[in-house]
Amino acid sequence: MCDLSNDEVFERWQDCNRRNAKQGADYWYEFMTKRSKRGGKDADKAKATVDRMDKAK
Repeated sequence: MCDLSNDEVFERWQDCNRRNAKQGADYWYEFMTKRSKRGGKDADKAKATVDRMDKAK
């Protein structure tokens, strides 16, 4: 299991976008998408973070 919070993943994704590091941004987006689909106690928060990423694009 990953120790990164949803906010930390979002920040890493955002940083990659600022640096035009598309491969890194894609990695973090995919990471969060998989986390949101996996379910569990934080799945709703992960889905909200994916929505935040979609709006920020």
